[in-house]
Amino acid sequence: SLQDPVLPGSRVRTGPDGSAELSFEDNSSLLLRPNTELDVTTLQSEKEGFVQRFFLGIGRIVSKARKQLNVSSRLEIATVTAVVGSRGTRFGLSVIEDQATRADVQEGAIGVSAMGKEVEVREGEGTIVKPGMPPAQPSRLLPRPAPADLKPRYAALPVTIDLARVEGARQYRAALTRDREGLDVAAEKVLAPGEAFQTSDLQDGTYFLHLRSIDEQGLEGL
Repeated sequence: SLQDPVLPGSRVRTGPDGSAELSFEDNSSLLLRPNTELDVTTLQSEKEGFVQRFFLGIGRIVSKARKQLNVSSRLEIATVTAVVGSRGTRFGLSVIEDQATRADVQEGAIGVSAMGKEVEVREGEGTIVKPGMPPAQPSRLLPRPAPADLKPRYAALPVTIDLARVEGARQYRAALTRDREGLDVAAEKVLAPGEAFQTSDLQDGTYFLHLRSIDEQGLEGL
């Protein structure tokens, strides 16, 4: 529930319509998207720095952290196929049914390790780690699709928004949220190229539109 403490050994799950944000004493946070399961392994605060370790079993998370000046401070997130390390950056990480790990970096850089190999993934790049394989060479993330006909106000339901095509995009993720940061999701869909985003399940209010392109590897763009 709201404001519950999260301790080492905890498991945090979100449902199909749920999300959760874990906030830490170093001002970093992890945002868990719907259908996500995250184990808290280590939360250790010392004079030398703050160490956080997690295991992402399934789902999608977004890490937001201030840049760590102390070299002993570190965030590590393990999955069934890889380990991701960061010292202050904004990145997304996902594990879906194929058990592949996908990482995308919005700000800063991360290290992704698997099968004895590590690659550095920089801002605007992503990589995929398939089971039994080392990390793929990082590639550039796709830009966001532009809404083709977004109106400042919708007087009736359903709300329908067409998206401009992005070259190289296999799919698009569209979400309407009740907050600017994207924590409180009202509606979210993955769309095929040419498919409009449409929802009828909205109350009166102000909503924020979040759009991302998804490439052939399943990496979500900027």
